[in-house]
Amino acid sequence: MEASNSQRFVNLISEILRIPPKEVVDAAGMDDIGTWDSLSHMQLIITIESEYGIELSAEEIVGMRTVGKIRELLHSKGIEA
Repeated sequence: MEASNSQRFVNLISEILRIPPKEVVDAAGMDDIGTWDSLSHMQLIITIESEYGIELSAEEIVGMRTVGKIRELLHSKGIEA
């Protein structure tokens, strides 16, 4: 069975930030997750662009400060996450 788009998104964030999937909530952000540093942020960007076949602008990248903001960004590009 294939994971839902939402579960796929959670798994992607969980794997990159090395946190349990249950901690991947919209309110969680850079200030809350100790492993979310500049290096893991770049990994998030690269993986999201590759996984979803999109290109992110500098403005969009800077705005990716919480799980919820990343989800909103993907939604704005027509991607369910």
